[in-house]
Amino acid sequence: MNRLYILDPVCALSYGHNINALHYFREFFVQQGLDVHTFASRLLPEALTQGNIEREFTFLYGDVINVEPLLTSGERDLLRSIHGHNDKLALATGEMRAFLDAFRLTSDDAVFFPSVDFYGLMGILRALSAVDPARAPKLYLRFIGVMERTAPGFPEPRARLLDELRRYLRGRPDSVRISAETPRLAAILAEELAVPAIATPYPLTGDALPMETEGPLVILAAGAARLDKGYLRLRQIYQHLTEEVGLGKFEFLIQSAPDELVHQTSDYSRELFRLAHVNILPSVLSHEAMVDCYRRCHVVAMPYAADVYAERGSAVMQEAAAAGRYVVGQRGTGFASQIVSFGIGLVANTELDFANQLGRIVSLPRERLAELALEGRDRYAEEARRSYENWLAA
Repeated sequence: MNRLYILDPVCALSYGHNINALHYFREFFVQQGLDVHTFASRLLPEALTQGNIEREFTFLYGDVINVEPLLTSGERDLLRSIHGHNDKLALATGEMRAFLDAFRLTSDDAVFFPSVDFYGLMGILRALSAVDPARAPKLYLRFIGVMERTAPGFPEPRARLLDELRRYLRGRPDSVRISAETPRLAAILAEELAVPAIATPYPLTGDALPMETEGPLVILAAGAARLDKGYLRLRQIYQHLTEEVGLGKFEFLIQSAPDELVHQTSDYSRELFRLAHVNILPSVLSHEAMVDCYRRCHVVAMPYAADVYAERGSAVMQEAAAAGRYVVGQRGTGFASQIVSFGIGLVANTELDFANQLGRIVSLPRERLAELALEGRDRYAEEARRSYENWLAA
C-alpha cells in the first residue's frame, strides 16, 4: 500500500484508550516502514497530538461521553443544529466523503479503524459505496466491542452496523479485512459476517519498565473505578489477601471513582480508603501519571465483570503487558484466554480466587516475577507483530 490512514473519530479525551491507541498504532506502523497518517476528533486537545495526529471529525457521541468542556462555540453550534440520529449519520457520511476527496485516497491506500465506532464506520461505508470499487481504498476494521454498539436513538446499533457492513462486503468481498481485540470477539464476527477475522491486540513498540525488587508487592487497580471493573470487589480481595499473607507484604494503588459514581459508592469508598496500605489515585490520570503507576507496581488486578467483558479486551491488560507487569484477570472475560496464552499472568473467578492468585505472586522471588512478566511480554509482542503482518499482507 502507498499510504495507511488511521482513523478514530471518537478520540477526543486526554485519558482513556483512544488517544493512547492512536499513538501505539501510529508508532508501530511507522516502524514497519509504512507512510502513516493519523486522524482524530476535532475536539482532541492540540497538546495531545504530539504533532502526529490531525483533528478532522465531528464528535458525535456527546450524549454518552461528556465532552462539553472541550467544545468551541463553533462545535457547540454545529451539534445544536443536529436534530436526531439520522442527522448524525448524514453528517458522518458527508465528513467521510470529504475526507476521501481531500486526501485523494485510491485503491493503493488503506484506511484502518483501530477502535471501530458506529458513526465512523457507517459513514465511511456509505461514502465508499459511491466510489468505483476498482478505485476504493481497502478497509482494515478492528472491533473492540464498545463504540460499535453505541448510537442512542438507533435500535440495536451493532446489528444495524453489521447489516451495513454485510451489504458492503457482498459487492467488494476482498476490500475489507476484519479483526477484533480478543479471539472470542474475532470468532463471533467471523461467524456473523461469514468472512475471516483474526485477533489483534495492541502492538508493542517501547521497552518494558524496570521492576522494583525490594519492598511490598504493589498491586495496581488501574482505570477509573467503575462497577464493571470490579471496584466494589477490591475491599474483599484485600481482606482475603490480608488473611492469607498478612499486612505489610503488599499494598494497593487504586484509582478512585469518577464523579458520576461517587455518590453511589461514598460509604464503600470511605471504608476502602481507610484500609492500611491502600493508596488512592485520582479517577483521571495523565498518560505520564499512568506510566508512573505501571512503573511503581508489580502486578495489575482486574476483577472485571465477566458478563460485561464476555467478548471484550482490556486496554489495561495490554498496557500492563507492554510495561512488563504481571496481571490477574477475571475468568470468563474475552481477554482471559490471552492472559493464559501469552503467559502474562493468572486468571481468577471469585474474590477469594483473586486473593489466592495474588498470594502466589507475593510468595515469588521478585526477580522471578520480573522474568515471568518479561517472558510473557515477549510472547505477546511476537504474536501481535505476526497478527498485523499477516493481516496487512492479506
